[in-house]
Amino acid sequence: METSQLLGKLPHVEIRAKAVLRTLLAAFLMIAAHAGSVRGGPIEDGEAMLGAGDYANAFSLFMELAGSRDPRALFYVGLMYQRGEGVARDVNVAAKWFRRSADQGDDVAQFSLARMYQSGVGVPHAYSEALKWYGASAGQGNADAAYNIGLMYERGEGVIRDHVAGRWWIQKAADLRLADAMSALAVLDGMTSGTLPDYRSTPLT
Repeated sequence: METSQLLGKLPHVEIRAKAVLRTLLAAFLMIAAHAGSVRGGPIEDGEAMLGAGDYANAFSLFMELAGSRDPRALFYVGLMYQRGEGVARDVNVAAKWFRRSADQGDDVAQFSLARMYQSGVGVPHAYSEALKWYGASAGQGNADAAYNIGLMYERGEGVIRDHVAGRWWIQKAADLRLADAMSALAVLDGMTSGTLPDYRSTPLT
């Protein structure tokens, strides 16, 4: 006997089954609505504007969100100043916005600020500050930051050259599936010839 026929002979079961289905459907719609709100939040709206080249509106939105100290919005304001998108390019101002975001724990801003200290763009050249902010970012699982620390140890930039420490950090980045780190390990282990991939630049650029 098919399930539908069986339920037809047991009305109370059918009623209960329908009630359960209604409850499950309501729960699903609530979860879907919540997931949609997470995916479609204002930061994501700003990112979509950036992707579409609508820089003026993206900058306006991120500035509005930055007023409430949203860490990722603060980062994006800095990024737009760094790129000169929707606003006149100013790396010094970009560094200030990155710092505000980094201070609130945004790992991408921490990475970006470290890169600026490493290269001396927008801030004074300071390897110690670069390592500090790379370390903060890597501690949150940022693979780009871990890779750059490893490369600094491999090259002896701001630290005493230490291949053991360098490989450890590059392995950490590789474990996070960073392609450059996996390529670098192949070079370090003698599996391929060539040089190590260069430093990772600011993400999202």
